[in-house]
Amino acid sequence: KRFLNRGQSREDLYQIGCIGLLKAIKRFDFSLNLQFSTYAVSLILGELKQFFRDDGMIKVSREWKALAIRAAAVQQEQEKKRGQELTAAQLAKQLGVEPEELLLAMDACKSPDSLDGSCGRTEEVLPAESFPLNELVDRITVRQAISRLEQEEQKLIVLRYFRQKSQKETAEIMGLSQPHVSRTEKKILQKLQKFL
Repeated sequence: KRFLNRGQSREDLYQIGCIGLLKAIKRFDFSLNLQFSTYAVSLILGELKQFFRDDGMIKVSREWKALAIRAAAVQQEQEKKRGQELTAAQLAKQLGVEPEELLLAMDACKSPDSLDGSCGRTEEVLPAESFPLNELVDRITVRQAISRLEQEEQKLIVLRYFRQKSQKETAEIMGLSQPHVSRTEKKILQKLQKFL
């Protein structure tokens, strides 16, 4: 139950737990004078945690996954207490991170939508021709390239190109000088060119 509502079905989680149980049965050592349940629970939990660390088609850093999981837990707790969701800024403040970093982490950890799935609340499926495939590939490529940057570099790129902040505004937010932001931005863009 602890691992529900993280984008995986109950059946999948149950199967992963069973794998952990089978490993516990195979490896349990009676000579240690431990109860089997003590040993088995830790292996089952380890198997589930490893599954969440390593799942997904797109690999996301452990730090971002941990941040997204913490954010979901805090959001759920606040919904129960206050009956409403926190804004991204409120949630970031509570977690002690920058809003941009939180949004990047949460976005990176979302399950990708299926191109064949239904859109919105309608049951109508959009034909494949309506998706600009080249644009989709470009977005994925750019996202992967940005994920290879250092966190400060990612923050700068997000502020400049996704939040449309000027170099001066970016410098103020990041506590840097405007010329430093300009030089750093040029270096980052050169890095991204190499990645692409």
